[in-house]
Amino acid sequence: MRKIGTINFINTFFYAGLALAIPLYLIKKGINVEEIGFILSVIPFFMLILRTVAAIFSETFGSKIFFSLQGIAEIIASLIYMVASSPLMFAFAKAFEGVSYSFFWAVDRTAIFEDAMYNKKDKGIEAATMVAVRMIGGMIGIIIAAFVIMNFSFEYFFLLLCLLGLVTLLSSMALRDTSKRSVDVSKIFDIIKMPKFFRIGLALGLNFPAASLMLFFAIPVFAKLNLSADYITIGIVMALFYGSIGIGSFIGSKMRLDERKLLFPELLGVPMFFLLPFFKEYFIPMLVFAGISYGISASIFEELLSKTVDKTKYVSSAVALLHVPGRVIEFFVLFSAGIIYTVIGSWAPFVLAGLMFGISAIMFDRYLNGG
Repeated sequence: MRKIGTINFINTFFYAGLALAIPLYLIKKGINVEEIGFILSVIPFFMLILRTVAAIFSETFGSKIFFSLQGIAEIIASLIYMVASSPLMFAFAKAFEGVSYSFFWAVDRTAIFEDAMYNKKDKGIEAATMVAVRMIGGMIGIIIAAFVIMNFSFEYFFLLLCLLGLVTLLSSMALRDTSKRSVDVSKIFDIIKMPKFFRIGLALGLNFPAASLMLFFAIPVFAKLNLSADYITIGIVMALFYGSIGIGSFIGSKMRLDERKLLFPELLGVPMFFLLPFFKEYFIPMLVFAGISYGISASIFEELLSKTVDKTKYVSSAVALLHVPGRVIEFFVLFSAGIIYTVIGSWAPFVLAGLMFGISAIMFDRYLNGG
């Protein structure tokens, strides 16, 4: 599990560091808020298609090769970011960033589940624990991004990410591969026939786009344009949010993912999302509280996902198909984020994230408790 943990750590270091760096870099380059949203939406667009295809192929070829391709895509994305100067070039870099995440997420949970079974551990709890590992990686990634950007340059940070992509590539080569099997394509799509498949997909699909909206757009753009914060301060704020999500995930796993006990603290975070942009003097403590609640929800997310795909032979493909509704939602949310910010107000992205998070938490409780 350590090698998988290393790749998870680097993936989220990469993801979170760019979540801080790219919006601020685009603002520095004079690109307007609406265009920033358009550029950010490239990732879910690519993941919607490529992740599902990669997951299907991984059933035959195993996970190892896709973790390796993830590292290569990270290197290419970082190099393009280093030389990008126009919205089109940034979108091109985002495409390769999306490719790296597609390859990672196509096989990551399958690798975690198989390793858990191999070591006779609970799959849901192992997956929830890995959420905490990813959040630590994200928190450290943001802090280092802010430090490097403030003291050196954006380009130096992109160079660091390029080197970490190489570490991902080398780590993947040392992995024990997941099971390989001949694929009956018609059987892969059997999970769609499962009762409540689309409703569970919608519940999952309302959850992670809320975090994407907060991390990629709402927090860095609001902090820069509305709070006039410097790069270090923005980095600390985002790192605290990532760290609080990790704490929430850890709490969820330690409470054995008991949704009945965890629903109330999950829902306590919803008003925090709503109130964040209106109480600037309490922005940080409210953000931490919201992050802990979301982190608890993220651990429940893994439990619901684990139970949903438990009886299917093609785990990677099933997980990818369950994420399709979420990628569609994430694409439209990020694509319209800049327009929502400009037309409705800077508070609107926070309220939208809170609504998606709150509805998903209620749906998680319903489906995990026989609803």
